[in-house]
This record gives sequence, structure tokens and C-alpha cells, in this order.
Amino acid sequence: MPLSPFPVTGKICASDGSTGFPDVEVKLINTTRYYYSTYTTESDGSFSFDLANIGGYVSGDSLKIESSLGSFYVSSTGTVSGDGWNAGNLTLSSSQLPLRIINFNQIKEEIIIFLRNVVADPKNRLSAKTDLFTGNGSKVKFELSESTGKNIFYIKVGDTIMTPYTDYFVDYKDSSTLNNPVVYFITPPSNGTLIEVRYNYGNSSWIYSDYPRTNLTLEDYPRVKVDIISSRTEELGLGSSSNTSDMLIEIIVWSSGVNQTDNLIKEIRDSLIKNKKKFHFFNLIIPNTIGPLLNAPERGGKLVQRNMDFIVKFKIEEVD
Repeated sequence: MPLSPFPVTGKICASDGSTGFPDVEVKLINTTRYYYSTYTTESDGSFSFDLANIGGYVSGDSLKIESSLGSFYVSSTGTVSGDGWNAGNLTLSSSQLPLRIINFNQIKEEIIIFLRNVVADPKNRLSAKTDLFTGNGSKVKFELSESTGKNIFYIKVGDTIMTPYTDYFVDYKDSSTLNNPVVYFITPPSNGTLIEVRYNYGNSSWIYSDYPRTNLTLEDYPRVKVDIISSRTEELGLGSSSNTSDMLIEIIVWSSGVNQTDNLIKEIRDSLIKNKKKFHFFNLIIPNTIGPLLNAPERGGKLVQRNMDFIVKFKIEEVD
């Protein structure tokens, strides 16, 4: 006999508890039977599931809703009972996510964006631009005018400089349009307020999470590669309720000149040391090793490279 419908509905909201948050992934988890399904919120922030269509259920099953967008997160728990579960308005917060399960891509992207903001490109391959918007008191999503936006320097709402990852999060590749980067505010800017977004854009950049490609020429250098190359995790305390992890971050600088390579190594190292406790997705990054100067054989010996490693320390994650 087919299961009766069991709808699970609700609305993901901004910090005011009522403004809907569009294009946010919502995960519904049956924690009793270990299955889940996802849904992307509508323009008004609403979502809807039917347990009868996504794995089955019995009365008393425990359910959990999780929703996250970058640094914003909310969760709620419920039970299969009656004819359905209306979770109501679920308010996103920027303070809950850092202790969730590690997202390696977020950690890597935060380091890349930081370096693009503080380390000057010797060849000035990107252009700077300012986009202006006006808040209306209910809009949280603002799309940049340039599809090749690489990093935001600052966002000002009225006379106030906003804090990245706390006041806003940037999706540099908007999942709904696969086009222009999008800024999401945790609180909708008030009606008539001027929003100023200053950022870099262009088809070329020089700090990436990849290795040199064979289609690049010497004019495309210097380049900097950032990646997480290993992670070590241990249980934190008794009960296995939390883990603590250390991650090894590798940064490689390629350049056609020895002095330029070492100058960039020094600038990157100095910048990370001075800001080692100021990141959002992790609490501490410290220098580890610097490798020898090497020729880059993949570029015919015309480039030199130097590797530098950092350790992200004591990243704590909760385990349900």
C-alpha cells in the first residue's frame, strides 16, 4: 500500500525572521533511517518536501532540516507525527556554521580571496569597479554587473562598512544563473539605503586553486596556487561529539624571475602571519615550511617556483 503523503514545509528567512531567502539549499534528513533529500528555496524562501516520495517513513521517525549558504546556517528538528510538519520560519545565522562539518572548499576560497585582496598583482591583470544598488527593506540578493568578478574589496551599506561572512556572503558563481557573482546579505538593507560594492573583475587572474596549465604562456605569470594537501583529524574529548582537525595548506608561486618569486613568497607569508587569527571558517593559520627554489620543467625551464606550507590549526567540527 502506498504511503500517505507527509509534507514537510517551511521558510528560510533573513535575520529579521520574516524576509524570505531565495536560492538556498535546504536538506531534509531522516535521522532514524539515514536518508536525505534537498530542495532549493523559492523566491520567497519557501521549501516543500513529501516524505512519501523520498525514502519512506513511519510514525516517530526523527527529522532534521538544515539550510546553509556559505557562512549562513540554520537547523531545526522534528518528528513524524500527524499529517505533516510545518517547520515555520527558520532564521539564518552567521554564527552557527563555523562549528559544523568542515567544508574544505570554503576554507580554500577564503584564503584565495584574502590573498587577492592583500597581495598586489605585479601585472595588474584585473580592473576595479564599483557597483551601486539601493535597498528596499526586503531584498537580500544583489547581482554584480560583471560576470568575471574575482574578489570584493569592501561593501558599504549607507555609511557602514560591512563584515564579510558575518554581514554578507558572496557566491562568486551564482548557482541559479551560472553567471554573475551574487552578494547575499544576512539582513536586508533598509529601504532607500545606498549599497556600494567595490571589487576586481577580468578574464585573467593570478591566484587560483590549480596548477599551471599547458595552454598558458609566460605572459600569464606570475601565478599563485593555493590548495589543501592533507588533513589530520582527532576526536576532541570524550563521547565522540566533536573532532579537531589540522590542515596543511600548500601555496606555490611560479614566476620568470627569482626576485619576483621570493618577493611574492615574503608578501604572502607576511600577510597571512599578520592576519592569522582573523579568518572566518577557521581560527588560526601558522607558517610551517618553505621549500627550495626550483625550475618549473612543465614550462621549459623558463619559470622558477617555490613552495610554502601553512597549517590551519584546531578546526573544530560538531558530530551529530
